[in-house]
Amino acid sequence: MAEPRRQHDPRDEPIYRAILTLLVASVLAGAVLTLAGEALTGNRALAHAGLGMALVCGLLYWVFRLLGRRAARRAAARRGEQGGGNGEGR
Repeated sequence: MAEPRRQHDPRDEPIYRAILTLLVASVLAGAVLTLAGEALTGNRALAHAGLGMALVCGLLYWVFRLLGRRAARRAAARRGEQGGGNGEGR
């Protein structure tokens, strides 16, 4: 089950969303080149380049998602330290 988003979640930043959107678009473009590159242009190298592009951008997408989750956990931990006073340690 997905965890609920909190206010000021780093994954909700516009630049983060834009990077993920561009990576998804690049994966799709690479897949199209892989599937149609040789058939449309007769150039097998174009199909191989599309496959490489799809794989690299897919890997980068996964890495950015991982970094976003890590940043969200750190931000939540900082918010817990700053404002989560439960009365202990006083």
